[in-house]
Amino acid sequence: ETYKNGNDLKSEDPNIARRVLSPYLVDGTIHKWAAMDYILGNPDRNSGNVMFSGPEVKLIDHGSALCGEARSEYPNGA
Repeated sequence: ETYKNGNDLKSEDPNIARRVLSPYLVDGTIHKWAAMDYILGNPDRNSGNVMFSGPEVKLIDHGSALCGEARSEYPNGA
């Protein structure tokens, strides 16, 4: 399977996320993802960190999770 990030798909079709994510909204999965990001302290969820392959969706890039304020102390976000 080939996955594309939301930014790439958005440039091809501005409504792709609405169509693909609609079932995840209806069944409450999007709310679970949001709760997970909130609990883990992940401030970096954006369309570039969501990968799509047909109806399949994967969340990526959890590098900012659990870092809290200390992350800003490191140069280049290391």
